[in-house]
Amino acid sequence: MNNTRIGWPHPSRILSSTLTTWFSIIVLVSVVGAVFSLILLLVMLMQRPLLSKSVLLLFHLVLLEFVICAILNPMQHVASFRNLRGDPSEIDCGHFMVVYVTCVFTGYWNAIMLAIVRFLAATSNVAYKRVTTRWATMLMIMACWAIGIGFNVVPHAVTHGGFFGPVRPFGECGIVARMPVFPTVQIGVGIFVPVLGAAVIYVVLFLFLAVKNARARRKQTAPLRKALAVANVAVNSQKRPAMRRRITQAQRRAILSRVLFVSALWHAICFLPVRVWVVAAPGAFFTNLPLQLWLRVLTLLGYSFNPVLFLALNHDYREGAMQLLTGRCKYRLPFEVSGSKVTAGIT
Repeated sequence: MNNTRIGWPHPSRILSSTLTTWFSIIVLVSVVGAVFSLILLLVMLMQRPLLSKSVLLLFHLVLLEFVICAILNPMQHVASFRNLRGDPSEIDCGHFMVVYVTCVFTGYWNAIMLAIVRFLAATSNVAYKRVTTRWATMLMIMACWAIGIGFNVVPHAVTHGGFFGPVRPFGECGIVARMPVFPTVQIGVGIFVPVLGAAVIYVVLFLFLAVKNARARRKQTAPLRKALAVANVAVNSQKRPAMRRRITQAQRRAILSRVLFVSALWHAICFLPVRVWVVAAPGAFFTNLPLQLWLRVLTLLGYSFNPVLFLALNHDYREGAMQLLTGRCKYRLPFEVSGSKVTAGIT
C-alpha cells in the first residue's frame, strides 16, 4: 500500500527510553525464536525419520522461521532503530524486501499445506498417502515458493526496482510504488488467505473428528465393547505389534494436528491485527508510532514462539530436545515397543 501521502509525525515523538525498551525486547524475542527454532531443527535432523512424509513440510516451515528470526527481522529492526536514532542505515530495500516478503509468504502457504495434509490424514488415508510421497511433498514446497516469488519478484521487476523502498517514519523497507490495488491483493493472497484458511481447515477437522467419535461411541454398546475386548485378547501375539503401531500412528497424527491447530491460531492472533489495520485504516496506523512499534513485537512473537509451542505441546519433540541439551542424542526407529508401552519416533 502506498503510504507516501500520509502526514507523518516526526520520529522525535518517540521517547528515547521507549525506543530503547522496544529494541531490547525485539532483540530478546528474536534470540529466543532463533534458539528454539535451531533446537527444533537439530532434533528433526537427528531423528532422520522426521524428513519423511509430511514432516518435511514442517521442517521447511521451521527453517523459514529460523531465517526470519535470526537474519531478516533483525536486519529490518536494526535499520529502524538506527533511523529513529538519527543514524540512517544503508540497506538495499529492493533486494532485501524481495527476500524477506518472499520468505514470509512462503511460510504462510507452507502452513496451509500442512493443514491440508493433516486434514487428509484424518479423513482419507488413501489421499494422505498420495500427497505425502517425497515427490508430492517437494511439489507442495515448490508451489509455496512459486507464490512467494510470484507476488514479490514480478512486481519488483515490473517497476524496475521501484516497488520496494525506504518508508517513513522508520526508514525501513516497505512498499512505496503507487499501485492502489496490487498491494492489497498481495497482502490478501500472501497472508489473509493462508492464515485464515489454515485456521478454518483445523476447525473443520476437529468438528469432523468430534462428530465421528460421537457416532462411534453411540454404536459401541456394552455387549459390543465386551466382544471387542474378548476378540482383542484372542488376537495372535505376533499381530499385536502391528496393531500397536497403527494405534500409535493414529495417536501421533492427532497430537500433531492439535499442535498445528494451536500454531495456526497463534499465527492468526499475532499476524492479522497489523495487516487488517494497515488495509482498513492506514492513516491511523502509520501516524501512531508507538503503536506500530509494539505491534511489530506482536508480529515477531508469531515467529519466535511457534517453535516453543511445538516443544511445549509435543512430548516427542520435547524429549528429543532434552536429549540434545543433555548430550544423550541417539537415533531412534520410527516406533519402539517397550513392554506394554509403545512410543512413537518423531515421524
